[in-house]
Amino acid sequence: MLKRLVITFVAGVLICAMVMLIMRVASSRAALTGAMAHETTAIIIDDAATVTHSFRLTNASGGTITVAQLKPSCSCLRGRAETTSIADGDDLVIEVEMTVEKTAKKTERLHVLLEPIGNRTLEFTVNARRDNPIRPIPSPLRFNAAGTAGAPITVERWLNDPTPPDVNVTVSAGFEAALSSWREFKPAQPSEGRPALWRADLLITRTDNADTSEDAVVTVSMHELETTHDATAQLLP
Repeated sequence: MLKRLVITFVAGVLICAMVMLIMRVASSRAALTGAMAHETTAIIIDDAATVTHSFRLTNASGGTITVAQLKPSCSCLRGRAETTSIADGDDLVIEVEMTVEKTAKKTERLHVLLEPIGNRTLEFTVNARRDNPIRPIPSPLRFNAAGTAGAPITVERWLNDPTPPDVNVTVSAGFEAALSSWREFKPAQPSEGRPALWRADLLITRTDNADTSEDAVVTVSMHELETTHDATAQLLP
């Protein structure tokens, strides 16, 4: 009988402890109010884009909280708190800044340690798209002993168009350019915000009358979405 009473007592103590722990965690989670996730779009100009957002959260803990640490999930993400000590009822403002370099849907997280209420995680999602669907061409292009230079040309397909890109290649006087057939080497991944990628091989040939004293440039152009896009590379004969 005594053993049963002891077991019942211990079980009751454990249940009470668990209930108190759950209530404490719930109370801690409710100590900070506001949206902890944000999604936005960005257009990448040239090689990269920097996107910012300010998370505004309200301290509802009943006391002062302190920002002890900001830890990003990626080196591409940075975070900064306007102030590190926030009184009850005041706003905690944390500005995040993400660098994006390619067309994709990118989600990163900023882990925030707040004393005494614990950790919080801010989630920042950027739907990035390159302004120019023609990927940069390796530059400069150097000619080999046979007088030729080559490079892959990669084009993003934003419109989910199954037809090959319509591309025009021009090159400085004294050089000739040829482009192989286009092939879709990577299909679109809509869930990740990634376009289909098409690729062709560019071959530049130096002719006998090439003037090596002047800068030579190859330009790849295409017309899409009522806009002309191009990418250039310097030629070093």
